[in-house]
Amino acid sequence: MPFNLSKLFSSRQPEPAPRPVPNTFPPSPPLISYVPQRLEIEGMPHLNVLPSNVLFGSDAAYQGGRAFASALYSFDLNTLDVTPDKISMVYRNDLGGDSWLRIDYDRAKPGYYGEKFLNGVSLVASVGSEFDKFFTIFTRTGLTRGEPCEFEFYSTGDQPL
Repeated sequence: MPFNLSKLFSSRQPEPAPRPVPNTFPPSPPLISYVPQRLEIEGMPHLNVLPSNVLFGSDAAYQGGRAFASALYSFDLNTLDVTPDKISMVYRNDLGGDSWLRIDYDRAKPGYYGEKFLNGVSLVASVGSEFDKFFTIFTRTGLTRGEPCEFEFYSTGDQPL
């Protein structure tokens, strides 16, 4: 006896999901990415594969308004490690605290590895083969609760500043 598929599949189309009514809920926070400038140190052109600094940012509700929260990480030249296969350096949060990044550039098969730490705990790691794409993805993770950051308000309640 042949198997009848019509009992398994209905020809009736599902009803479309209701569309949300515009302006009835707050918009999703934007994805924020940052592509830094390349590091330029006189007499050390091989370091231009590393960034001059790294910025992480997030859109945040804070004290009844909306703010852009940001943390800038600057390179620590004392942590520079150059080997035939890799260039690595630590970037520290300009606002202090125990938050830092490690950026590695693989010279053997060109590519990047980055890792972000807060209080000794790894928060995020990212890999990529191209400078711009790597930092776009790495910084898209934004900020983490407890990470030292600055707030710049752009609205109070539902009113722009």
